[in-house]
Amino acid sequence: MRGLSILFPFSVKCIVHLLLMRLSLEAPSIDAATTGSGNETDHLALLEFKAKIVHDPQNVMSSWNDSAYFCNWQSVTCGRRHKRVTILDLQSKGLVGFLSPYIGNLSFLREIRLGNNSLQGKIPAEVGRLFRLQAFELFTNQIEGKIPSNLSLCSNLIVLILEDNKLEGNIPTELANLSKLRQLSLAKNYLTGALPPSIREPEFVGGIPDALGKLNHLSIIGLGVNKFLGIIPPVIYNISSINIFSMAVNMLHGSLPSDMGILLPHLRRLQLQDNYLSNLFNLNEFYISYNNLSGNIPGNLGQCSSLEFLFMRSNNIQGAMPMSLISLKGLRQFDLSQNNKSGQIPTYLGKFALEYSNLSFNNFEGEVPTEGVFANVSSISLEGNKRLCGGIPELRLPRCIIDESKKRKLRLQSPGSLEMKSFRKLSYQRILKATEGFSTANFLGAGRFRSVYKGTLEEDGAIVAVKVLNLQQRGAEKSLMAECKVLQNIRHRNLVRIMTSCSTIDFQGNDFKALVYEYMPNGNLDKCLSLLQGMNIAIDVGSALDYLHHGCQKPIIHCDLKPGNDLLDNDMVAHIGDFGLAKLLSQLTNPIQSSSVGVRGTVGYAAPGNLTLLFDTWFLYILYLLSKFISQFFFPNFFQF
Repeated sequence: MRGLSILFPFSVKCIVHLLLMRLSLEAPSIDAATTGSGNETDHLALLEFKAKIVHDPQNVMSSWNDSAYFCNWQSVTCGRRHKRVTILDLQSKGLVGFLSPYIGNLSFLREIRLGNNSLQGKIPAEVGRLFRLQAFELFTNQIEGKIPSNLSLCSNLIVLILEDNKLEGNIPTELANLSKLRQLSLAKNYLTGALPPSIREPEFVGGIPDALGKLNHLSIIGLGVNKFLGIIPPVIYNISSINIFSMAVNMLHGSLPSDMGILLPHLRRLQLQDNYLSNLFNLNEFYISYNNLSGNIPGNLGQCSSLEFLFMRSNNIQGAMPMSLISLKGLRQFDLSQNNKSGQIPTYLGKFALEYSNLSFNNFEGEVPTEGVFANVSSISLEGNKRLCGGIPELRLPRCIIDESKKRKLRLQSPGSLEMKSFRKLSYQRILKATEGFSTANFLGAGRFRSVYKGTLEEDGAIVAVKVLNLQQRGAEKSLMAECKVLQNIRHRNLVRIMTSCSTIDFQGNDFKALVYEYMPNGNLDKCLSLLQGMNIAIDVGSALDYLHHGCQKPIIHCDLKPGNDLLDNDMVAHIGDFGLAKLLSQLTNPIQSSSVGVRGTVGYAAPGNLTLLFDTWFLYILYLLSKFISQFFFPNFFQF
């Protein structure tokens, strides 16, 4: 009995010890570091971490067993004094699995490096208990859910890199309490800004919280490739320590501060591409030489119409020169040397009042212009472009050899058609960006079935008109089909040319259909004209009608001719547009019988196009234009069209 009395208390002690161990595993919220068994807690926490890893292709955790002390396990570093885990470095090990909440029991952790794996699930809230943590790197995984707000309790955190995951929702404002934070990268996620907890869909967007401006020791801020909308909070520019600033590929708009270089004196890298930001329309001088800039020249640089000095020397700028720069007519000095530009030297540069142009050491090819600055050999520099030809004799370039058949083909193509070949398919996102989110500033007009917006394509700055169908309006889709049926086989210099179409769904899951046309910068005929302009436009419109009636395989009746559908290009050449009500006829031999089509045009206005059904002529349309001209100048209240 005495032996049993000695054995029994010992057995109870063992059982109690085992129960305590089990409880510590089932309740990770208890900080085991305070229980006096910290080393064993770290040991058990690491085993639980391993248990959540379902695939270890490099066998990194093969040493994580009782045959060795856990401080000697691969990828685990312990402190010399307390023998507690201080660094967990499993970066780029190909691990598949989930993050165990028991990681919160490694209370002496200073660095967690788990980047470039295939970890899934959410970030455990227990990470917030690691008050000694200085670096938390979880980039390039498949982590989802929200960023835990209690990460803000890791008060010693210096580096927080969670980019390239599937995180969503808002950036917790509590992160502003991380006063020691130096590097913050949340790029390539589905983060949106401050949203209600019930909203999870990535198409909903929100802004960057002002609270980030409190992180006044940041040197790196990376929020690119998310869904942020709105402006960059001005308080961000108060973080003068920033040297890498990346918010590219979002939906940010607004302008940058003109004194940005003063506000951020340590800035080395600025990445803001693929947003809706505007740069400084009143800019007179732009110097970005001797940097490491890459990519294309942004098309909207052409909107800086006051620009006189543009220096982009010694970068890695690529691609062809955007057509949008044709607007920089006041440009005096232009240096694009030592880059990687390709394509032909634009002829519009010869139209400018340039005093100096340096295009040397690029990959330009083809014929050199001979006008303007290119007529003076001392004002241009073209060396290092091995495939140039022509130009003035003083340049001593080889003679250009042009295939005559190719030359004839080029003459047939209207301006801009070559640049548009690559835009046969446009996504909703590209159209949204081109129109700056269908902004009112780009709104051109509306009709019963559609709204029209001006758009600038980011690839080369080409300007287009985007007709967005109002599919809620009955008959809109029928109008679209009629227009496409008519336009697919007709080509004429006085018809508005269609570039492409888009049929998809928008970010809210609604059907979206649009047609993209060449842009007519001089609007339509709803304005005063000179007599000569009126006559020329009448001839243009008549020529187009004659082609529609007699030059097509099947005669086409427009049925909605009116001033708003006659558009004028840069040279005041008229183009007929909007074929949504057009009618294809098998033949046009009996115009009176054809009038059974009925009046299909704009309500309250019998357009002259309907008269063609009766008289098969475009002469009446000339009279219509002249009468409109007379009414505008002499009898403004007499004629009502």
